[in-house]
Parts: sequence; structure tokens; C-alpha cells
Amino acid sequence: MKRLSALLAQSHRFIHTFCDPDAAGHFSGDLGAWTPCFIDVGLLGAGHAFASVCYTLWLHYISSSNPDRYRLSGSWPRGLHYSCLAAAAAAAGIPLLQLNARLAEQALPLSQGAIAPHEWLGLLAAAASFLLLCAVVLAELQSSLVLSRRWLLRLPLVLVASSELVKLRFVVQQQLTLDIPWGYFFWLYCAYVAAQVYLAAVMLACHRDSKVPGLQLVQEGRQQYLPSRGSRSSDGTGLLQADADVCPEWTAGVLSRLTFGWVSPLIRRGYKAPLTEADVWSLPPTDRVEVLEQRFHAAWKNQLAAHGLQQASLFAACRASVGQLFLAALPYKLINDAAQFVGPLILNRLLSVVAAKAAAAGGNSSSRSAGVSAGGSGSGGWWDMVADWLVAWGLGDPLGNGYWLSLIMFVGTVSGVLADNQHFQRVMRVGFRLKAILTAEVYRKVLLLSPAERSRVTAGKLFNLVSSDTNTVGDFCSMAFGFMSALLRIIITMVLLYRQLGLSAIVAIVCIGAAVPINSRIVRAAAGRLQQALRHTDTRAKLESELVGGIEVVKASTWEAPFYTRIIAARAQELSVLYSVTLLQSLMGVLVNAIPTIIPVVTFLAYLLIRQEPLSAAQAFTALSLFNVLRFPLFQLPHIVTQATQAHVALGRLRDLLAAAEVAPVDARPVPAATAAGTSSSSKAADRLEVEPAGDAAEMQQGHADYKQQHQQQQPAICVHGDFSWDPAKPPALTALSLSIPKATFVAVVGPTGSGKTSLIAAMLGLLMGVSKGEETPQQRQQHQVQVHGSTAYVPQAPSSWAGRCGRTSCLGGPGMLPGMLLPLLAHSWSRTSPKCLAGTKLSWKQRIAIARALYADADIVLMDDPLSALDARVGRAVAQGALKRGLAGKTVVLATNQLQFVSLADLVVVMRGGTAVEVGSYSELLAAGGAFAALMKEAQKTLRG
Repeated sequence: MKRLSALLAQSHRFIHTFCDPDAAGHFSGDLGAWTPCFIDVGLLGAGHAFASVCYTLWLHYISSSNPDRYRLSGSWPRGLHYSCLAAAAAAAGIPLLQLNARLAEQALPLSQGAIAPHEWLGLLAAAASFLLLCAVVLAELQSSLVLSRRWLLRLPLVLVASSELVKLRFVVQQQLTLDIPWGYFFWLYCAYVAAQVYLAAVMLACHRDSKVPGLQLVQEGRQQYLPSRGSRSSDGTGLLQADADVCPEWTAGVLSRLTFGWVSPLIRRGYKAPLTEADVWSLPPTDRVEVLEQRFHAAWKNQLAAHGLQQASLFAACRASVGQLFLAALPYKLINDAAQFVGPLILNRLLSVVAAKAAAAGGNSSSRSAGVSAGGSGSGGWWDMVADWLVAWGLGDPLGNGYWLSLIMFVGTVSGVLADNQHFQRVMRVGFRLKAILTAEVYRKVLLLSPAERSRVTAGKLFNLVSSDTNTVGDFCSMAFGFMSALLRIIITMVLLYRQLGLSAIVAIVCIGAAVPINSRIVRAAAGRLQQALRHTDTRAKLESELVGGIEVVKASTWEAPFYTRIIAARAQELSVLYSVTLLQSLMGVLVNAIPTIIPVVTFLAYLLIRQEPLSAAQAFTALSLFNVLRFPLFQLPHIVTQATQAHVALGRLRDLLAAAEVAPVDARPVPAATAAGTSSSSKAADRLEVEPAGDAAEMQQGHADYKQQHQQQQPAICVHGDFSWDPAKPPALTALSLSIPKATFVAVVGPTGSGKTSLIAAMLGLLMGVSKGEETPQQRQQHQVQVHGSTAYVPQAPSSWAGRCGRTSCLGGPGMLPGMLLPLLAHSWSRTSPKCLAGTKLSWKQRIAIARALYADADIVLMDDPLSALDARVGRAVAQGALKRGLAGKTVVLATNQLQFVSLADLVVVMRGGTAVEVGSYSELLAAGGAFAALMKEAQKTLRG
């Protein structure tokens, strides 16, 4: 103990650097403003706290990155990292040694006493920051060394090291001036500074463009990585293939995210030249529709399975899809709400400090006796409690310093703005995601609706669901937290006003209670009038559409004046309602801006009448600031209620569609491997299409006989059994069907108009619903089904078309086809330079494009609903022989047609009458039988002769 006491007698002055008091009393152990202890703890401690935050964010960045990990290779890079690890460990251990010595010293006579709270804070903050740096270095030793955005490591190290160098200068001056011996703790502190300087030098040397030997940097996109051993890349380097087109927000740093600095390159590009689609970044995976829709679809299926069609909640499915991001915005909203009250509270304290200084200059020495604090009148309140707590911790009285109060007000305002921006970015992203999800789900649902439900969904309703209801739900997300925020702000403001003004604040509460319902009624009236105006807009748009669509008839019949009169009348009604909407919105704006002015006047008048004393400056300006806080929630609350009601209605409309009945799924089974191999020779048959004349009747009959013998034992490609209906409430469209179509068969479906040809094709596509007859067993119910073995292509009667080259539209947006494929695909009358497929393209061109799509799809089964009716006889014959018969050889083709001249090409003929198949057989068999098919052929011959 005596030896330790003697050692401490020589070096105790530097156990805790130069914050510890020395014998001459040059330094003070207090934490007053600008004392050595304040510099040692307040400034350097703040630097270590900032470093801890940066290191924690860097660790999060490393742990949350998606690329594969690569170990650093080479002795120089790994040696550099190990030296940094040793320096960081030493820098973390030295403050702990100082703390240990300080604990031992406080029990000795030479000690200044027990350790103060700020000493604990300073030493532990330094140790914690360097321990986190050790964790960063260890993490980078195990993973790829990312050299971009290294400011998170460089800035805190350079900041702390430069501060320590300045402090070292004063320490050396003290040692030389006071002739203090160069003790053990002084040299320990020098080692501490040297470790920090080394770490800062390494971070500055290893910047992005450094040419340090051994650090062979490889740059790819936005990231840089060290070469690694055992990489999967061909050149032996561990590269992350960064997509430069992906939105850089996900790789941006914390400061860039807070200030939206990652958008600056796009803004600069748009300032120099107009932005194009190529300039805009692609969406990250988490914002892409296919990912979001899959997540929502799974949540919606869970709701249907748990609660059924009637009780399934669309809101719960949306919450499961985007709720996590939505809740992530809540802390930012709370920070913004709290920041709204920093200004009034600090303003109150600042005015109190100014009044106190003025009173002190006039003879009052108390620094906290004048003015009214935020806790009420007089000098008491919770401000004094906070100030006393700060003084007890040795932090002085910053709440009595106007500079500190101004700084706190500035920080609070900036924090509120940053938090509000982050909150709105997240909730608006949730809105965009929900809009994309619901739009995709509506389109998916429309393709699966049962015929009965599809008849109830008009084009106008579908347009409203996609354009209006999804927008309503998405827009509500941006203000969903507004209801909670408005109530919270109003309640807190009323409490603070009551503490400031006493009973007179009740007058403000009464005024607010009267203002909210008035605003609500005005908002509801404006919303109702706006809906009425939209109906008039729809009427006017319908009239204009009729006028433009029938402009030839209107011009020929000189109907311009009647149409003009009707359109002007509809426009006048629309403008009349819009004028009333504008008046209501103006009235609402006047009330919103007048209420925050009227309420303070009435409240201050009530204060003077009740208290019979004038308001102080602190009370008046604080109350005015609080009344200004009320302006936004009073304006926002009625809008939120109206928007919430509209969103609830929109969700109900969307839920009704998503819960509607769907068609029974077709039992589509993959083609067996053997069958697929057997038909592989016909794949991409469009490459070898030819136009050849048809063979004679004898060859056809022999081919039909060979076909029948070959396919008797094969598994059918399509099986249709039972009764089927477009609407279960109506009689079946197809009855007593029992069809089995073999693979690689060309089937022609014929019959008079209304016999059920199109319904049969629709049943094969799964668009019709199976109809049960009374009580049936599960086995009997299972027979009312359609089985399809293989992929399917469909050619409708009215094919769709859009602007673009025909080669592109034939591929339905696919990779396209070679120019040489166009002529054989479309079989006839096709120029080498294909025309643009505009909306005015002839029907024959559209039909050939639809057939080309089916050929390009290379499906196992091709269903065609009378595609040859739009073609003339010569082109139709060429297309039937070349594209259908030879181009689809080896495929299962079902052709519903009224062109009986092409039936002889079919391997199998199905005759429909009254919704049932009355005859099934080959062309020659049905002609020889003299039944319904023979009668159809005779009638067709009479029509041609007549």
C-alpha cells in the first residue's frame, strides 16, 4: 500500500488525463463550462458517442448486406487489419486501466474523493467506442472489405484523434510548466493518443482512390472490394455484381437517407437535360409488384381459409403485406409530434431567462425568479426540477443559459423536420405499394371470375376500382397516423395551455369543440358536391365520346348543333356544382385560418376577466405558439375522417370483387416425358411452315383410318364431361357432354349458329361452371370437370391489337422473332417489311396476328374459336393448310368453325346441336352415316349453289 501510495504521489495528477486536480490547483475537477474536465468529457465524450453511433450503423450495414461473404486474402491486407485490431484493442483498454487506477486512488489520502458521474461517463464512453471499432474490424476480417462510404469510420476517428492531439499539446505544456514528473500514466496516455493517430492514418490512407501496395482494388458499379481467395468469379476476385440501375436509396448512408442526398444525382441530371425513362432507376425487389402481389395473395388466401368468403378481411391482408413498413413510420411521427412542442416550451423558458437577466440587472440576483416557467406561474415547476438534476450531475444550468436554449430549439426544429420527411416517405411508399398490390390483384381476379360474376363486373366498375378505389386506399395511407397525431397534439396543447392560463384555457377547449363539427360538416358537404360534379363529368365525357366515336354519322346527318347543346348543358351543370364546391372550400379555408386567431383573442380576454391581472411576455408568446400548433390538427382532422370513410368504402368495394366466385380450376396436367419427346420434332414448327395444296379425298380417308388406329390406346389430351353453364341460375349451356380428344389430333367443331361451339371452347378453357343435378356423390360431382394435359394457346373470335410492329405484337411482348419467321407464320399475303399494327388494322390482319401468336406460343394444345371467318376463301385455305394443318402438326388443335370447306382437313369432327355433341367421328364416317353432319354439308352446298 505504501509503495502504491508513493507511485500515485508522483503520477496521480494524470490518472484521468488533465481533468484530475493537481497540487497547485491549476485544474478543477468540476464540470463547469470550458473547464478542462468539460473539454475532456463534454467535447471528447461527445466525439466518442458520435463514433459509437457510426460504428453501430456500420455493423448494421455489414450484417444486413445481401452479397456473399469473402475472406480477405494476402498477408498485407490481413496484416493491416490485424494491426488496426490491436490498436483499437489498446485504445479500448487504456481508459479501463485509468478507471481501475482511479478506483484505487479514491481510497488513498491523496485522492480528490469519489469518482464523479462525469468521470465514469468519459472513461466508459471512450472504452465503448473503441470496443465497437474492434467489432467492426473483426467483422470486416470475415467479410468483404467495402471501401465505399468509409466516412462512417474515417470521420469519428479523425475527429477524436485530432481532439486528442490538441489535448496532448496542453498536457505537455502543463508537464513542462509545473515541472511534473513524466510518470507512468503520462506515457500510457501518449500510447493512447498514438493508437488513435495510427487508426486515423490508416483510415485516411485506405480511401477509394488509394494505391497502397497489396490492396489491389477492383471496382464494380458503386462498390469496391479486395481480391479474395476461393471466389466463384472467373478472375479470382470477389465481386458483388452491383446493379447500377437500382435505386441507390438501399445502399445510401444514414446521413444521405435523412437528407435524401441519394436523389441529388438524379436532380442534377434532370437540371442539365430532361429526364427520360433510361435515366430513372429501376425499383428494388421489395417494391416490385410481383414480390408484393405474391405476399398479399398469400395473406389473402390465409384470410379466406381462416374466415371464409363472407368474413375475410381485406384490411387484415393489407396489414400483413405492408404493416411492417407502416409501423416503421410511427416512431418518426411521434418524434415530429414531440418536436412541435419544443419551440413553445423552450420559448417560454427563454423569455423567462431574459426576464430573469433583466431583473438581475435591476438588483434581483436570482437567475430563476422572474417570469413564468412552462410549469406554471412563478419560478417553480418542472423546469427547476430538471435544472437541479443537471446541477447535481455537475452539468451546470444549461436551462438558465440563453445560448443553450437557442441551440435546443434549433435541434428540436431540425429533428422534427427530418423525422416528418422520413415519416411521409414511408407512409407514401406504403400507399404506392398498396395501390400496386390492389391493382394487380384486381386484374388477376378479373381473369378468374366465374361467368356469373363477370357479367356483373362492367368495364366502368372495373375502371373505377383500378383508378379510383385503389387511389383512395393509397392516399389514405399518407394520413393514417394523422388522426392519432391530431388528437395527441390537441390534448397536449390543451394541457399546456391550462398550465399556462389556468381556467381561461377552458374557453379555448369550448371554441375548438365548436370548430371541429363545423369544419366536418363543411368537408362532408364539399365531398358530396364533388361526387355530384364527378357524375356530371362522367355524363359530359360520355356525350363527347359518343360524338367522337360517331363523328362520321354526326357530320353526315348535320347533328352538330344538338350534340353541342347537350354537351354545353352537361358542362354547365358540372361547372355549377364545381362553383359550389369552390365556395365551400373557400369557406373552409377562411375558418381554418380564422379559428387559430379567434381562439387566442377569446382566451386572453377570458384570462383578463378571470385573473384580473395582465399576461406576462412568457405566458402570451408561449400561448400564441401553442395556438399555432393547433392550426394543423384542426385543419387536418375533418379531412382525415372523410378520407377514412372513403377508404373504408373503397376497401369494401375491392373486397366484394376479390371475394367473388371464381371459375373451377382446369385439371391441367403436364405432358409425360415420353409424349413430350415424341412430339419434340414439331417444336417451333413456325420455322418450317409451307403452303401446299391439299391432297385428294382418298389420301385423306386413308390418313383418317391410320390416325384412328394409331390413337385408340393413347391418353386423351382433353377430357370434357358433364353439364356446364355460364350462370348457375340459368339453364346449362352444355349438357351431357362426354368428349375425349386424343393427343396430336386436329378436331373441327361444327354446328349451326347457337349450337354451343363457343361454349365448348370456353368450357375447355375453364370459363364455364360445372352444373350438378340434385344430390350427387363426390365421384359423380368430380365427373363434371375438364382435364387438360399440356399447355394451352387460344385464338379468340375478336383478337386484340395494339400499336407496334406486327413481329412484336405477335410475340405478346416477348423477345421477338426473326424477320424471316413472319412470312411463314402468317402464311399468306405478308410483305417483307411488316406494317405497323395500329388500331385501324383490318380484321383479317388482326386474325392472322392472333394465329401467329398461337404458333409462336408453341403450346401442346391450341384452341381456336372460328379464326378463319375473317379471311377470304383463298387466304383462309392457305392459312388452314399451311398454318393450322402443317404448322401445328403434332399438336392438339380444336377448331370451332362455320367454314365447312375446311372440315375435311380435320382428323376428328364434333357436331354440336342444342348444347350437346350429337355426332363425333372422322369426316368420312360422318358423311357416310348421313346424320346431322351430312345434313349440314348438304345445306352448305345448297347455299353455295344458290
